[in-house]
Amino acid sequence: MDCGFWYTCHTMLLHPLFSRLLLATASALILALAGIQPALPTNDPPPACGYSPVTAQMLSYTSQADWAGWVAQLSGARPVILDGSSYTITTRYSYALFNGQANGRAYDFILSQAQMWYPKNQIDEHEFTFDGRTWKNLIITLPGAEKPEEIILLTAHLDSTSPEAHRLAPGAEDNASGSAALLEAARLWRSFRFQRTVRLIWFTGEEQGLIGSKAYARDHDLSDVQAVINLDMFGYDADNDRCFELHAGTSLASRPLVSCFEDAIQAYQPDLQMDRITTLNMSFSDHSVFWDEGIGAVLVLENHMYNGAENGCKGLKDTNPAYHTTGDTLSTLNLASGFAIAKVSLAAAAGLAGPVEACFDQSPALRVEQRSSTPKLSWTLPEGVEQVRLLRSQNGCGGPWESLAVTGIQTWTDLKTLPGHHYAYRLEAWENSEGGVCASLPADCVVISTSPALPTSSRQLE
Repeated sequence: MDCGFWYTCHTMLLHPLFSRLLLATASALILALAGIQPALPTNDPPPACGYSPVTAQMLSYTSQADWAGWVAQLSGARPVILDGSSYTITTRYSYALFNGQANGRAYDFILSQAQMWYPKNQIDEHEFTFDGRTWKNLIITLPGAEKPEEIILLTAHLDSTSPEAHRLAPGAEDNASGSAALLEAARLWRSFRFQRTVRLIWFTGEEQGLIGSKAYARDHDLSDVQAVINLDMFGYDADNDRCFELHAGTSLASRPLVSCFEDAIQAYQPDLQMDRITTLNMSFSDHSVFWDEGIGAVLVLENHMYNGAENGCKGLKDTNPAYHTTGDTLSTLNLASGFAIAKVSLAAAAGLAGPVEACFDQSPALRVEQRSSTPKLSWTLPEGVEQVRLLRSQNGCGGPWESLAVTGIQTWTDLKTLPGHHYAYRLEAWENSEGGVCASLPADCVVISTSPALPTSSRQLE
């Protein structure tokens, strides 16, 4: 989160999706006072962020360990694997992300994950220039199945800072917490269909004054953007009150998003508390760029400031003392609270997007056996499934995963193995159309150990 840019948002136009909701609400009140029963609306209903069996299914496949694992890798607590080599990300300073520094390869890491999960036509590397340098925002687009022209943005800034930013700026809370939640969304949401189009955006240059989000707004048509949820530092909770702040600003266009979060909390995470901040414009994160465009947007934030709400955080300030320092590390976070906030944020975003269904009713069942000391994989394709994607990890079921193949056959012999190693395998049904990829949730992970004498070449069984 950038604290160098405080400014007040000016008069905003209501965006179509929410102006209809507010108009309908006002009309219903007038009719009720007059004793007239309003007719059912014929236009789109307001966003439904309460319980959905599809959203519940989606959330059942994420965990605190999954979210915290991404935070650990992005903040240097755990190495990442890129191009077969191990790197430790000790800084995500925007100047270090794109100059080839070995300790600053967070953008490359997230891009590699996106490329494993999505085809090229769903990934956009949005380039912009700042201070004579080329930086990038990373965008993943999931096309809507019913209303693709209506767009929901789920955003977070990837970059971090500290007094030693080129060398050490772990930014575990600011903002690996938000970037990790987007990684979980990217991992899970390719297995589901939504009514509206969703764009997941990792902005950079936020700490230099919202540079990446301003460039995005300048270079893209925002007329179809219905709502924005911006995730920026929410993993710190020293007093363990499980409370966070939702900043909607003074724009009426953002008020329905507050209701959306209230519904999602009640449905999926009722032990969370939330300060609803609608009387001031906290403008030092990327959501404020969309406020300036008249688009409903909210910021998900730790209990960062004093607020006199009777409910929620009850006026108690719980600001991370390691904010913008080299001490913003994984060990300082309350992982249980942070994951609960990440989970409800994904639920709210899914509600806005309109969950339709899982891409596949079931995942293919994977079997692994060893023949002549070589792992042989086989599976049965569920009805209607024509292709599967086979994944392998050399670090157990926790990943990272590499894609071995997308294939329509039902057997695979993995000859590219090393003696005396452990390998984990997963399989997912795979559908790739012009609209984008749709994958099943992975089959159960299977782990095998290779014997001492295995070949190291690789070929595919015909």
